[in-house]
Amino acid sequence: MNKKHESLEAVHTHTHTNDLRKESGITLVALVVTIVVLLILAGVTINLVVGQNGLINRAKEAAQKTKNATESEMQGMDDLATQLAALSNTRSVFEGGNWNSTLGICTPKLGNNMVGVYWSDGSKNDNGTYKASLTSTEMEITSDQECFSWNDWYNYRAETTEKLDSKQSRWANAKSTVDGSYFVWIPRYEYKILRGEHTSTAGKIDVQFINNNITTSTKEGYKVHPAFTTNLALGGWDKEISGIWVAKYEMSMEQTTDNGKSWNNIEVTSNMGNKAINKIVRAVSKPSQYAWNYIDISNCFSNSLNYSTLQLTGSNSHLMKNSEWGAVAYLTHSKYGRNKNEIAVNNYYKDKDNQAKLTGFSTGLTNTKSVNDKSDENNKYNGKNGMLSSTTGNIYGIYDMSGGNWEYVSGIYSMGGSGNLNSLYDNVQYRLQENGVLNKLPNNNDSTKYVTVYPTTDKGKDDANMVLHYEDWKNMYGDAIYETSEKVPSINGAWNNDLAVDENYQNTYYPAFMRGGSSFDDFSDHKSSTGVFAFDEGGSRYSYVRISNNTNL
Repeated sequence: MNKKHESLEAVHTHTHTNDLRKESGITLVALVVTIVVLLILAGVTINLVVGQNGLINRAKEAAQKTKNATESEMQGMDDLATQLAALSNTRSVFEGGNWNSTLGICTPKLGNNMVGVYWSDGSKNDNGTYKASLTSTEMEITSDQECFSWNDWYNYRAETTEKLDSKQSRWANAKSTVDGSYFVWIPRYEYKILRGEHTSTAGKIDVQFINNNITTSTKEGYKVHPAFTTNLALGGWDKEISGIWVAKYEMSMEQTTDNGKSWNNIEVTSNMGNKAINKIVRAVSKPSQYAWNYIDISNCFSNSLNYSTLQLTGSNSHLMKNSEWGAVAYLTHSKYGRNKNEIAVNNYYKDKDNQAKLTGFSTGLTNTKSVNDKSDENNKYNGKNGMLSSTTGNIYGIYDMSGGNWEYVSGIYSMGGSGNLNSLYDNVQYRLQENGVLNKLPNNNDSTKYVTVYPTTDKGKDDANMVLHYEDWKNMYGDAIYETSEKVPSINGAWNNDLAVDENYQNTYYPAFMRGGSSFDDFSDHKSSTGVFAFDEGGSRYSYVRISNNTNL
């Protein structure tokens, strides 16, 4: 190779080397620039994230603002809830005899001189009113007091578990400001006997509270209970009603010797029980009192009708009918009562001579002998044993539906000519409260809103033997007779082994029904056959029974 060519090659090689260096230099500069840019961007990013106005601080501020807004919203909701609670805690919501879709019942309606009542242990709501208690009866709160809470007045609570008897349901209670009598509200409902109908095995009854505008049930197999309807033949009224008030206890006699300044409970004996109420003798429904005994059905009927007039309730008081007894019995047996669990028996007696009974008493058992020791506080109406004889298992139910005295109801099953029947039909007069006109009881076999006359085949003149007519009642319902028993006579022929007519005691001259049974120390057959489904024939002097009141007419 010549020198010229070598020189040119050398020049080419040098030039190529310089080009490589040039390219390498540009790459390093770019790298440096890139690093610088990244650092700048990183600084900006860090500042954006952690700076005074960075994302973290802004997120913290946003979180705090969100928290403040949430707290403000919650406070607003609390304030609204308080306002709604204050609005709902008014008489118009819980009282009036109208259907309340939120509560799901026809609300009670208080009559004249009646106040709502519940019991409290002294615990208070936020607004200063007293809370209702299930176990303590330390304080009695009435609706004429400022501390009364309408929200706490009642809660017809349904059990959802089979046979659970939690005793949580609180039926509405009322009290007379004239004589201190207690009453319990039975809301209008429809029912269906799901199993056990016309057997001696206690079945299941489903109860659904309904609007008083519903006269025919829309649910398959359900029946609107006749006690709330206009079907007089089944024990109805003269108009559709939203419910009835039922005396909380068996009636007791009170007397006064100082023109009504003070009244005393009377232990009724056989020579003084059969009398009418007047200005110095009155019937009351109170706990731990001697029940009114030795009174015939004629005076029972008259006294019950006259109760609302003398006690100024402005209502339609009357002797409880079979339909109304059945309405209580079915509600008791349902998920709103004892959920198929049997109530305890009132098994008190004072002595074997007069069999005086003490209202609201029980040793807490369903199959037991009578006792005469009333010193045990547990056995009184507000004791742990006594409350087990309530239809709710707590202070808010109806007592003495099992045991105590036999209770007459205004149901007649014979058109025979006995003296007892003539006394009831021909000699008793009553005042129709709506127009003040005196009328006699119906002749023949016409039922009225005060008397239910049961259908009978013609067995002869004196045919008051219940066994002769039992099959005539297969189309009667709601009364806890044919639906809840298998046959008569039978000591254990009705639900819960209750009495369905005494096998050894059938008469041709006792034309009226008696309910609930009675516990006697020396009658062992009665100790297991008492109960809300028990029934027998009667017409002699047994017990003053229970008053029902219609105040929403």
